[in-house]
Amino acid sequence: MNEPVLDTFEDTPVRDRDPEWFKRAVFYEVLVRSFQDSDGDGVGDLKGLTAKLDYLQWLGVDCLWLPPFFKSPLRDGGYDVSDYTAVLPEFGDLADFVEFVDAAHQRGMRVIIDFVMNHTSDQHPGSRSPGRTPTGPTATTTCGPTTTRATPTRGSSSSTPRRRTGPTIRCAASTSSTASSRTSPTSTTRTRASRRRSWPR
Repeated sequence: MNEPVLDTFEDTPVRDRDPEWFKRAVFYEVLVRSFQDSDGDGVGDLKGLTAKLDYLQWLGVDCLWLPPFFKSPLRDGGYDVSDYTAVLPEFGDLADFVEFVDAAHQRGMRVIIDFVMNHTSDQHPGSRSPGRTPTGPTATTTCGPTTTRATPTRGSSSSTPRRRTGPTIRCAASTSSTASSRTSPTSTTRTRASRRRSWPR
């Protein structure tokens, strides 16, 4: 793993603490790979994105949303992260990311990163289980109350779904479903039941 880049962000202007800021903000999703190439290799990068911040500010963007840009074998759109402390080499490095965030903050822009912690690469040290290799795709679905808890453990997956009790179709309960490939395992945990119906009657 790379050494983390230490930055206190002390030069970053203090933002208002309004918890409703996102309701008024203009968001812009930036696909780093295709946005702006700074070094002529044909791939967009963080330095290129930093160079275009004035343009994005001119457009009226308040918040930039970056899809995954962490080190990854790129078998699942970058969501299969192999190292959360490193940037994809073709995008730059952590120092480039810190420079980008500082420059965005200096222009009054916020930055949100698509950081899905339960989705890692099979190359991530935390997804490996000693002596065991996932054998195939995994799918886990729950709906309604269950009598047994069948939560996959970190680094393990099974291509055979476990039988659960309770309704599996048209249930008025909290539902969660995950599916992942062998190279991009997903970790799940218990979720609170929702008291609000999310579909019309």
